[in-house]
Amino acid sequence: DEIVAIAEKGGIIGLVTKSNWIKINGLHKGTTVNNYLDHFDHVINLVGIDHVGIGLDIGGANPPLGKYPHELSDESLFTQRFPELTGPTADHPMYTPGYPIENVHPVDLSPPYPKTINITRGLVARGYSDKDILKVLGGNFLRVFKKVWK
Repeated sequence: DEIVAIAEKGGIIGLVTKSNWIKINGLHKGTTVNNYLDHFDHVINLVGIDHVGIGLDIGGANPPLGKYPHELSDESLFTQRFPELTGPTADHPMYTPGYPIENVHPVDLSPPYPKTINITRGLVARGYSDKDILKVLGGNFLRVFKKVWK
């Protein structure tokens, strides 16, 4: 209902890459870019290509252990900084202590550098046109920004 309401107002849904939100048991088992692209297909079929974009939300707050300074990759600090997104009290936790922190994002999109080229490759492999891929990669956001930031 929320996705449809956003689209009806001309908005865009930036699809996030959190494994636990992409696939059942995604955090435990890990996910791939194909699992992420399944969500694109679903939302595009629901509301159309003009209302979908990338919402990676990949940053330094949850890198794979050992890839960044200790204060950024320590599991206990992550759960302290983001209690609303972790543990048993979260409605849809993006990370639960005890699970591999490297599974927070799809393995083929994960930091240290987001591998966004794999999104493009996946969209091409699924038969999306160049025009539609450009919309998903940022064209839709640019269209809305131009409309609202006058």
